[in-house]
Amino acid sequence: MDVYNPIFKITWPGPGVLGISIVLFMLFMAIAVYVLLLYVRMKERERMHNYQLFLFQVKRKGLNNFQIKILNSMADQMNKADPTRIVANAALFESMLSNFMEYLQRSREDIDDRKVICRDLLTIYEKLYVKAAYREPLESMTGIENGQILYISTDSGKLHLGKVSGRGKDVLAIQLFTSLKNFKNFRSGEQLEIFIVRINDAEYRIRTNLSGIEENRLLVAMSDDLVKEKEYRHPYIS
Repeated sequence: MDVYNPIFKITWPGPGVLGISIVLFMLFMAIAVYVLLLYVRMKERERMHNYQLFLFQVKRKGLNNFQIKILNSMADQMNKADPTRIVANAALFESMLSNFMEYLQRSREDIDDRKVICRDLLTIYEKLYVKAAYREPLESMTGIENGQILYISTDSGKLHLGKVSGRGKDVLAIQLFTSLKNFKNFRSGEQLEIFIVRINDAEYRIRTNLSGIEENRLLVAMSDDLVKEKEYRHPYIS
């Protein structure tokens, strides 16, 4: 339908259904893009807020910059948008260890560097999730509590993180954070080295032997070859 302007005596075509539809569609798209930009900006502010809160929490727990970098790397690999969830959730942290160790085994880091990273993982776990203000020094392997996180190294250079899950006659049961296929790398009777970090106590290195495998657990022999490597001074004792 044409539109006539009596002042200027001009006639021009009026908008049809198609024209109105195009204008409305363009208006809708503009609003949608604006809403999307607002949402992206809001999520970015939320991400920055969560990350700042995460930094505050882990630094308050005593983690150093390298340990924070490790924790960030784990969160990125598992696509955890909110890293603050890791700080209070030990089960979530443990669920990430298997994939992280697979990645570490494939890396070009030599065995000593990988041991340093594993030691830092133990320290992260202890500082975030273990609440004990003071712990009696270990005199033997029998003093290791269920739930103690540790790493095991073999003479062939394999490293595995694990957690004490029980004990039997002259053996300690250790559940590994790895897939079942990796248990074929262990041989009954082979020598193992166990490393433990106990915040507010000390770091310990133990030489022992593998007594057997039970489902997804290693059964390691109780050993007297336990060495205290580094002692943590209690903050209230000079």
